[in-house]
Amino acid sequence: MTKGFVAFEGKITFEKPVSIGKAVLLLKKDNPTGMPEHDDTIEIPVIIH
Repeated sequence: MTKGFVAFEGKITFEKPVSIGKAVLLLKKDNPTGMPEHDDTIEIPVIIH
């Protein structure tokens, strides 16, 4: 277990959205304890066109 970021890569595939414009990719930290003090997220702004 680590408190810092770890390297990873992934691929996101989705169907053509109904609308275009600003969106947010939300990455949520795994929290198997369920304890709110261990929750964490990062929001990455993206543009869909």
